[in-house]
Amino acid sequence: YEDARRALGVLERELHSIPSDAIHLMLGSQDAIEFVTLAQPMDVETAPSDALIQVTYSIKGDELIREEAPVEGALPEPPIPPSRDLPAALKLGRKSDFVVARGVRDLQFDYSWAGDNPPGPPGAPPIPARIATDFNAIYVLPEVIGVTLQLDDPGNVNAGGVSAFRS
Repeated sequence: YEDARRALGVLERELHSIPSDAIHLMLGSQDAIEFVTLAQPMDVETAPSDALIQVTYSIKGDELIREEAPVEGALPEPPIPPSRDLPAALKLGRKSDFVVARGVRDLQFDYSWAGDNPPGPPGAPPIPARIATDFNAIYVLPEVIGVTLQLDDPGNVNAGGVSAFRS
């Protein structure tokens, strides 16, 4: 439980610290996420305090890995029109990998965006937001990123030895 809470807490803080001029540098899939954030590197030799770093979360074997690399130089401008490819001009320093949790069975990311609401007639109830979950259709930072992390839990026999955490 402690590994899961720590991992989800760090990920949540880092997602909240994505600078507005770096939102075009986020790339997500169902089982991994990569973004640029202003955060404390785990490799304290790289930077002793908050720094602009590129972070990737993914599973390797049964471990949740957090890969980080300091961003060196200026951030590239957002592509116009928007593109699904990360700009090649992002210069990174030495990469470091850290195990954030062990005994991981599954890691899943879900992304959601609220679409534009057309104005309704005066006095009419508001029109519900259109929620999009197709990552290929929208080219802006998701408004909601759901994370499900399943870890081995030998003490939880009734659930087959798995505990799931959602953030």
